[in-house]
Amino acid sequence: MASRVRPPVLMGLLGVAALTATLCSVETDTSGNFIIAFTDAPRWTAGSEKLIHTTAAAVYAFQNTVSTLTGDAIQVDFKHSGVLGGQQETIEQVLAGSIQATAPALPALASYYPNIQIFSVPYLWKNPAIAWEVLDGPFGQDFFDEMAENCGLRLIAVFDNGGYRSFSNNVRPIRKPADLAGIKIRTIESPAEMKIVEALGGSPTPIAWMELYSSLQTGVVDGQENSPATIIGGSLHEVQEYYTLDQHTLSLAAFAVSESWFQGLSPELKVHVRIAGKIASVAGRGTAWTNNQLALDFLAERGMKLYVPSGQEREAFRSQAQPIVLDWMRANPAIDNKWIDRLLAAVQEAEKRQGLR
Repeated sequence: MASRVRPPVLMGLLGVAALTATLCSVETDTSGNFIIAFTDAPRWTAGSEKLIHTTAAAVYAFQNTVSTLTGDAIQVDFKHSGVLGGQQETIEQVLAGSIQATAPALPALASYYPNIQIFSVPYLWKNPAIAWEVLDGPFGQDFFDEMAENCGLRLIAVFDNGGYRSFSNNVRPIRKPADLAGIKIRTIESPAEMKIVEALGGSPTPIAWMELYSSLQTGVVDGQENSPATIIGGSLHEVQEYYTLDQHTLSLAAFAVSESWFQGLSPELKVHVRIAGKIASVAGRGTAWTNNQLALDFLAERGMKLYVPSGQEREAFRSQAQPIVLDWMRANPAIDNKWIDRLLAAVQEAEKRQGLR
């Protein structure tokens, strides 16, 4: 399985890993610093509504819970709006030990743990509750434990980052896969997300979030794929005309903490951090789906042309994209097929429990 050598590992190779671990443990127990950085602003506006961002909601829930449980032994300080850099920069800072956590979109973690791309199988989740059941259950526990062991990042909270991702563009309405032909679509910097666009006939172009608005405005790309709330959060409705709610992937984000920081905690503090992470997940998920409907109403009111595919039309998207992306994942040596098989099985089991099979 592929893994990258990160700065803490290099320090270990220099013979100071034991000292580093000791210092980390001492710092955690005495100062209780927990700095978490993310790119989003805490608030966004939809007409007369001033809403909290899903990531901020999750952070506030984590902050309140961990403070209460630990008697302020862990004190949360969050750096928002990209003040410490974009997603890749803050991930690197976590791995270097300069901050304790960041809150990236899951696909942004692909270069650190390639298996994370399995959550980008298109049209996988028939509803968000299936995703929550899978992520919070035995599958998610095993997956995230192995991730922490392999790349030094532990996911303690996973939540919806605004709902489903769907396609917007300035060229034409997208009602079937063929309509994507030749359209330049911005994707997050993840091979799996690029493969989805390619499988549907579009032209994928990875661009950092903080450069997206200007790229759409100047025509570097024609469109993008994000949730309704994320579109408003980035003011992308100002530079996009058409929006097709094909819901190809569920937009997920996470609290990724330093595994060395986490292992430096006492057993009691580890329990408290895990509990706070679970509550953060619930807060983020609830906020996302409240904001989602408000965001859709706002986009329609502002003149964005929304299109909701029929069940038959959505199946046309799924039947074209999903097999291609799954074949690509299975052929990718960086992705372990066991996780693909276990994910698909876990989804089917969750669907059965919900009466969908």
